[in-house]
Amino acid sequence: MREVIQEGSTHEEINEKTLEAIFFSIIKFLTSISYQCQRSYEAFTPQIETLFKNELQVFFYESGQKQWSFHNKMEAEAK
Repeated sequence: MREVIQEGSTHEEINEKTLEAIFFSIIKFLTSISYQCQRSYEAFTPQIETLFKNELQVFFYESGQKQWSFHNKMEAEAK
């Protein structure tokens, strides 16, 4: 899961490429763990989904705060 967040962190701003990279990283991660331990994966799918949602929420909130506060600052300086 850390790899997914790190993948998103390599991008400077949230845009289509960032979302695409995160999406494919999630698919790669989930496919990997589902092949490694199918029974456990099925049993823990709800917990895995909850962890992903929480981590992604924090990531997008923090990234959005940085991105939009920077844009707001630039707009204020341009006025």
